[in-house]
Amino acid sequence: MIPRKALALGAVLVAVSIGTASAQEPQPNDLLLATLWTQRSVEFKGNALTVYALAKIRLDQALADKNWTAAPVEQKGDYQNLPPAIVLDVDETVLDNSDYQKKLAVTGERFKDATWNAWIEERRATPLPGAEGFITTVLDGLHGQVILVTNRKQSQCAATEDNLRTVHVRYDRILCDRAGNGDKNPRFSAVIEGEPGVTPALNILIWVGDNIQDFPSLNQKATGDFADFGSHYFALPNPLYGSWQGVPPR
Repeated sequence: MIPRKALALGAVLVAVSIGTASAQEPQPNDLLLATLWTQRSVEFKGNALTVYALAKIRLDQALADKNWTAAPVEQKGDYQNLPPAIVLDVDETVLDNSDYQKKLAVTGERFKDATWNAWIEERRATPLPGAEGFITTVLDGLHGQVILVTNRKQSQCAATEDNLRTVHVRYDRILCDRAGNGDKNPRFSAVIEGEPGVTPALNILIWVGDNIQDFPSLNQKATGDFADFGSHYFALPNPLYGSWQGVPPR
């Protein structure tokens, strides 16, 4: 294991090399280290590619199993004959916002709605490794639907869609956070059940996210609810932020 101080020194030296820090005694900066790992390590890329590769394998299995559903509690009626779909989160699942996190790490700022909104308006987030290929497989190979459910605010949806188009990420629908409370479960239900005269009910085959709350009815208290991970649920690594930050230390 590399000593923490050595890691901190390495992080500061990287910052110095791009003219963003002074050559003073380095202070540990967890966000800077997490950002460097996300942006530079082959391990992060390998993890993301592994998650999406396994999701593709499970998708093939789902197509061969008429009774497959990733929403057995929520799904009602004759779900086997509903159009197939996958549901994905956006941030740190489809789009990589680590450049925004790098700005915070270098300046020492905390997350603020104003700076986050400014980043979204820049429309510069890039696709995560494996995301675009997996989505293309669903749309072109499976002829299924791709639904994006994000906690970006409704006012940020237009810029988000522009960003997705710019990086050639396709999808059928995107559901931003109209309520402003961060609870995705009502939107999950709307996707599964459909809206009469607007959208059809769907059979969700796979969920992909980076936060436990990207999966139906789960949260940081879900200590034993992991049976669906690796088969119906797929979680990407995100050391930058998340609901895990609110969990008290043991």
